Amino acid sequence: YVGRIDDQVKIRGYRIELGEVEAHLLDLEAIQEAVVIVREESDGQKRLCAYYVAGRPITAGEMRIALAQELPGYMLPSYFVQLDKLPLSPNGKVNRKALPAPELHVQAASEYVAPRTPQEVLLAHIWREVLGLGQVGVKDNFFELGGHSLSLMKLVERVYTETEVEIPIHSVFREPTIEAMAYEMLKSELAGKAGNHFMKLNENGHIPVFCFPPGLGYGLSYLELAKQLDHHCILHGIDFIDDADTREELLERYVDAILAVQPQPPFVLLGYSLGGNLTFEVAKALESRGYPVSDVIMIDSLRKLKVHEVDEFDGDIDQMIDGVEELKEMLVHHPLLRDQVKNKMRAYWSYATELVNSDIIDANIHALMAEPSEVNQADGEQLATWQEATRGRYVEYNLRGVHEDVLQPPFLEANANVMQAIIRHILEQTMVTH
Repeated sequence: YVGRIDDQVKIRGYRIELGEVEAHLLDLEAIQEAVVIVREESDGQKRLCAYYVAGRPITAGEMRIALAQELPGYMLPSYFVQLDKLPLSPNGKVNRKALPAPELHVQAASEYVAPRTPQEVLLAHIWREVLGLGQVGVKDNFFELGGHSLSLMKLVERVYTETEVEIPIHSVFREPTIEAMAYEMLKSELAGKAGNHFMKLNENGHIPVFCFPPGLGYGLSYLELAKQLDHHCILHGIDFIDDADTREELLERYVDAILAVQPQPPFVLLGYSLGGNLTFEVAKALESRGYPVSDVIMIDSLRKLKVHEVDEFDGDIDQMIDGVEELKEMLVHHPLLRDQVKNKMRAYWSYATELVNSDIIDANIHALMAEPSEVNQADGEQLATWQEATRGRYVEYNLRGVHEDVLQPPFLEANANVMQAIIRHILEQTMVTH
């Protein structure tokens, strides 16, 4: 799809071509006409609203599920309105100003079920405010209602602020309903803080891939990549474990968690930026315990050769957070969540300063290199490629975009295609050797 400049809008920091969303709507079965506009809500937030004419009744939930197979989360409309016909101007074009405002509630894929317990009533109130909706049911899916990874973090932070109950973000991601969150609240109140550091980011694939976090410290960084790689591999996003007492305990917990998901080799690991350095250490730990690692995918990551002494991180951490426009916009109004993110990053960066990627692994290493930039020039004494770090094959690939942009639009789709080819090759090799 090639759109016009005047067809572009900017929502939550992303540039979106309305015509592209409309084109994907028209590709759906039974959709006869479609138009997408931007509506500004009373809270000042801009949201996409899709209007469509179809040969049969189609719910908003059905539309979201179908579009999510083709579009990243930030391009999914928040509202879907089915009309008998689109209003036309005298010249025969769609009269966008005559399109009706969406109802205060959004149709869900499941039948509406009202909140039944005090926890569900409270959560429904928080969901409505975070999503900007008038009505939500306890069985509605957070992501089908327009939620995304950052609004999920905001949701968890709001729950903690109002209840002092910390619901693990991973559990919400796995079961994104009010009903499931209310159960987690009860469980947390009874058993104290719970949760783990792994989450399954997509559902369909031939092989699991364990993804270690970039500098932000959260596995959710791979959410949009997971959508691109769905049906190729299942991505498990992994947070940095910031409560381990020693480096050895950290690696043991990662290995144990991987084995709980996938008891048998071969294993495939992935790391972006700083995540690549952690990935290498986990691969070593797996191999030292007798578990073969098939392949390690490094996304613009360099091998660390020396201890990097840094006295103070906070300035760099703030700079990184503020460099992600949508994250900055959300955290500026939520100091508690900003502190949580900074604490996670501070622990991760402290670990990384003393990390040296010594030794050699047997796994093949795929090094995916971003376009060079002045900001990201390697220090030859401290950093190097991974070529000398493997007894297996070492292959380099070129990615589109500079370091910070390789997993973001407009480069994400092309770079995901590179990873799809790598996954296909790994699967072919696995079939040959087994």
